[in-house]
Amino acid sequence: MKIEDYFDFIAPDDIRIKGTRVGIENVLYEYIYRNRTPEEILNCVSHAVAHGGNHGSRSWLEVTVR
Repeated sequence: MKIEDYFDFIAPDDIRIKGTRVGIENVLYEYIYRNRTPEEILNCVSHAVAHGGNHGSRSWLEVTVR
C-alpha cells in the first residue's frame, strides 16, 4: 500500500482523506487540540468518509486514531 491509496494530495498544504473533503488537519486538530478520543473523531468524520471515501480510507482512519 502507498500513502496515495489513503490520501488525495490537492496541494502541499491540502491533504484530504481519499475520496472525501475531510482534511487530515481536521482529524489531527480534533485529536491534538480538542483531546477527542479516536471514537469521537471517527463519529465526527465517519459520515463524510462513509459516503465519499473508500474502505481503505476508513480503515486508515480507524487504525490511525486508535
